Amino acid sequence: MLARSFISRSLAAGGILSVLGTTVLPTAGQQAVSLPRPPGGRVVTLPRSPADKPQETAVAVNPRDPRQVVVSFHQAVGARTDHHFGMSVEAHVAWSADGGTSWAIAPGTTHPKHLRTLDATVAFDLHGHAFLSFLAMDSISATTRHGQYLRSSLVGGRTWGPLITLMERPGKQEPVLEHFPNLVVDNHAASRYAGNLYVIWDRQFAGDKTDMMLTRSVDDGKSWSPPKVITKHDTRIAHTAAVGPDGTIYLIFMTMFASGVDVMREASRDAGETFDPPRRVSTLTSNPERVAEFPRVVEIPNIAVDAQGRLFAVWGDSRNGDADVFSSTSGDGGRTWTSPVRVNDDISSNGKDQVLHWLAVDHTDGAAYVLFYDRRGDPKNLLPTMTLARSIDGGKSFVNYAWTVTPSDPNQANLGDYIGLAAAGGRVYGAWPENVPGPMPAKLPPSVAPSDTYYVKWPLGTSAIRVGIADFRASATRSSGSPGQ
Repeated sequence: MLARSFISRSLAAGGILSVLGTTVLPTAGQQAVSLPRPPGGRVVTLPRSPADKPQETAVAVNPRDPRQVVVSFHQAVGARTDHHFGMSVEAHVAWSADGGTSWAIAPGTTHPKHLRTLDATVAFDLHGHAFLSFLAMDSISATTRHGQYLRSSLVGGRTWGPLITLMERPGKQEPVLEHFPNLVVDNHAASRYAGNLYVIWDRQFAGDKTDMMLTRSVDDGKSWSPPKVITKHDTRIAHTAAVGPDGTIYLIFMTMFASGVDVMREASRDAGETFDPPRRVSTLTSNPERVAEFPRVVEIPNIAVDAQGRLFAVWGDSRNGDADVFSSTSGDGGRTWTSPVRVNDDISSNGKDQVLHWLAVDHTDGAAYVLFYDRRGDPKNLLPTMTLARSIDGGKSFVNYAWTVTPSDPNQANLGDYIGLAAAGGRVYGAWPENVPGPMPAKLPPSVAPSDTYYVKWPLGTSAIRVGIADFRASATRSSGSPGQ
């Protein structure tokens, strides 16, 4: 639910959303994508009902047992999308104890006293405990009652404990949105902050000013520090975070100005007490929110750290004339970065888009993985399949694998702002929404058209969460090179 703009987002809630006409899908043969399949590659569908519209996935793997996986997502309840006034939205977690072969939906994850529970994210800690963080709100309004919340599970995500309030705004006050929580855990046994949990989110004000907020737990999520401002920006932000082997918290974000977009990084070496000044990772040459015939593309930059302390950053840009996924690495804590590398390995400037990426690094062997929607197989550059990219040379190059070969249509269902990916012990798990056939709303209720046409094309069709599974253990190769290379 990344807010493109605080004011325009509030206006969009009452917008009339158009549904594009159905596109005839090409067959797998017509896709003609000559990518290898990942070893042990398979794709399963999470349990769903025919009218479901799930989106915005996150994935976590238990470091004590890589067969134990959880996937979070949110689900609009009713005929409309999750961005209408009065629309009920629920957060859910699917869990698997057998490496993704079978899945079940856990009970008791959504907020019982808010109409809307969304922006969910999941993580496991060193003890094998799972955590779910999310935003909950009464309505789409600049002054609604809303806040950041958390639940924990001691049984691999099967059941979830009582609701913990990280912060809450009572509503009917100044227009402020506490938005897009990122839950990260220090799972490095040698770190002096091992076991710490952090939730970082952006506090958005009218005029696109943004404060970055942080709260911390040092007792396995039982109690949390008062939220504090860790950095201020005069622009809107898209962000993610990661923790290094020495306990350093790394924050990566896009600062989106009218004149352009910068990818920036900040770091804290004292468990979030202070953050150093931002350093530029890269400057984008295009607006990452504008990709033709792909509604709601928001290229949130990702950051991850391997066991040697090498940083990986991934973002989307159209510097070559079409949308590509780029990566850069740093061996000095993000002070300097390598020249960007294209993650997608199709021919450059071929007019085919790769969008909505997510990044994960396997700490056991140093391999880096990126998941994205990939249009290279469609001559019309409309219908994507899902591609998994892998680097075993410290981000110098990526091998692309076809996780799916049957395309989907992003104009038929609302896919949200982000997808999920996790890797541990050579096993890789990805989760993403795809459109699927299902009932369409016969008529939209009366509403006020938004002033920003960006929101008009949000489609209303049904979707399903696909989970991709791959197993690289037989071909595991430790990443070459020192963190500085």
